[in-house]
Amino acid sequence: MGDMWRLADRLREYRGDSHTAAWISNGFKGPEIGLLSELYWGLPLRTYVRTRAWSDAQLDVADAHLREHGLIDDGGFTDFGRTVRENIEVATDRQCTVMVRSLGDDFDELVALLSAWGEAIRTAGGYPPKGPHDLAPAR
Repeated sequence: MGDMWRLADRLREYRGDSHTAAWISNGFKGPEIGLLSELYWGLPLRTYVRTRAWSDAQLDVADAHLREHGLIDDGGFTDFGRTVRENIEVATDRQCTVMVRSLGDDFDELVALLSAWGEAIRTAGGYPPKGPHDLAPAR
């Protein structure tokens, strides 16, 4: 079980690194990533991003940059901004294709089995039951 947990953690880290690479290769900086992620998760701007200790000045610069480039407006995402944000997910998924392929033809069955275990772990308090990702709109 410990070996499986550590291997799953490696996959999670690989995906996280892929996500970071997708953001950075598209020219985004940390505070901008945080603001766009909040909107993607359905959170108000400048709520979750505060856990990353960005200053008001840094968030002001990021907010202005996103507005100037047509990614957000007073209502949240612009159509262009939502497309850009979705493309980050697509680029991340594309980088993870090799990881999914290496798991073989039984990937869907594996996900189904592990999803049940994940739910049991969260129910038992071994991992937070909900997070900002749970708030993201369905794709």
